[in-house]
Amino acid sequence: MGESGLDEVTHVGILDRIEAGAVHFIDSTYMEDPPVNGVSLRSYPEEDPKIKGYGRLMLLKYK
Repeated sequence: MGESGLDEVTHVGILDRIEAGAVHFIDSTYMEDPPVNGVSLRSYPEEDPKIKGYGRLMLLKYK
């Protein structure tokens, strides 16, 4: 994620799901106003310019 109008990534969240045209994710947030400090579940429309990219990690097992 990042600021609208910029190409750079400024924040990373964990993808939870993509549903009904929205990207749902878990992230850690700190803001003074409104006061938020902790882990939250948020969502943005897939077309929101804050969303720079998303995907799922493949889990690989090594022996």
